Amino acid sequence: MKTETTVAVPAISRSIQIGFFATFTNAICTAISFFISLYLVTVSHFNILNASIIVSSFGLGAIVGSYSSHKLTRYFSNSLICTYALIFNAISLALFPHHKYFAVYFIVTFFIGLTNYAFIPANQMWLKQQVNPRESLFILQLRRFINNFGIGLAVFVGTWVANVHFAWVFYIGAGLLLMAGILQSTQSGVHAPVLEEKKQQSGVNVWRDVNFMLLMGSLLLIGIAFSQLRTTYAIFLFEELHLPHTTFGMIFFLNMLVVMTCQVPLGKWLHRFPKNFMMGAGAFLIGLGLYLTSSSHNIPQALIAALIWTLGEIIFFSRAYAIVKNWAPKSQRKPYMNAYQLIYASALVIGPVTGGWLYFNWGPEWVWSICGILAIVSTVFIWFGLKTPKASR
Repeated sequence: MKTETTVAVPAISRSIQIGFFATFTNAICTAISFFISLYLVTVSHFNILNASIIVSSFGLGAIVGSYSSHKLTRYFSNSLICTYALIFNAISLALFPHHKYFAVYFIVTFFIGLTNYAFIPANQMWLKQQVNPRESLFILQLRRFINNFGIGLAVFVGTWVANVHFAWVFYIGAGLLLMAGILQSTQSGVHAPVLEEKKQQSGVNVWRDVNFMLLMGSLLLIGIAFSQLRTTYAIFLFEELHLPHTTFGMIFFLNMLVVMTCQVPLGKWLHRFPKNFMMGAGAFLIGLGLYLTSSSHNIPQALIAALIWTLGEIIFFSRAYAIVKNWAPKSQRKPYMNAYQLIYASALVIGPVTGGWLYFNWGPEWVWSICGILAIVSTVFIWFGLKTPKASR
């Protein structure tokens, strides 16, 4: 008799509710990072290049935060890491609007990225600890939904708040993070630190796997193009197309709705096609959508371009994650997933600086043209060069 695999649905305890509220507030911080370049250019009067360099420090912080979070779990509970990440994130956001110096902005933005990404793995592990293994899949899926909803909603609401007083975007985010940190602190003693045994990954060196490096190269190129949404995109809509701040919010709200409603059914439908082909198609759609941004002259055109790169986002990143996850046997999977996360975080460092330099020296049209070229190169790599293991196809 054939048995079906079911996802167990746990009771949502108070501890899980607190964890989800923390997830939601951290997502708000992620959304606020999309406002940094716009604030620096329109309020602090930095040029786009200097603003982009400051935004790149968020990516540097993300790399350090994600790495340190995994290391800290050897000595502290996941809940304690979440608590301090939320509180220090709140302090960083509250301090952000209070100065005009490049170096201070760079350091504060670095700590925003560090605390934002230090929270994520600790929050995931802490939520998993609240339920049995059969229920953890549902909890993580619900966490993902809350995170996407929080980012989309925060950008949408944030643009309206920015129209009233831009600094309040950071103050409100800081207040919510502080509240979440205080609530999370009530859970700090529930679980002891998780001490994971370090498995020997004999013979695993992802950096010598030529095919895997080709995949990571494609991810880096798309990451660089996609990171323009954190820097040049909002400034382009506001300064070049003369669209209101709320357009930026509407676009990300549309992005959130499409991702939340289409990701699962679209993912199931895409399983019938080779992952390589669909990943390449996703890369192409991201590049096409970003390139069409340069020819947008009104809100409907900007929304259509955003819909195209959103569909590309869903297809590319879901297929890329599935390929990387199944690249190696389960016992050797961790180095490949770590490399995937490191390369994408590196794109958050390289992309803003590259885009800001192009925008400042050559103009915005060059930014979107280069995004299109990067996507085409990535598509060619994936379709004609990438050879994935059988398990990943």
